[in-house]
Amino acid sequence: MTAIPKSTQLGRYAKSQEIGKIDIKEDDLQAQVNDFLSWSKIVNFHIPDGVWLWLKLNAGRRYA
Repeated sequence: MTAIPKSTQLGRYAKSQEIGKIDIKEDDLQAQVNDFLSWSKIVNFHIPDGVWLWLKLNAGRRYA
């Protein structure tokens, strides 16, 4: 098996090539990930960003 030259590899070696940016909303990407995990029968649990924000804001508070 022959190695792929670094000039044709993607990632950090692709300095000479333009890597396209994909315009996709985060909600759409999350839906695709959930669909893939469901199709693969991988159990997942997604915590929405709003819950994390609420936890960050209220984690240090003590209720009297």
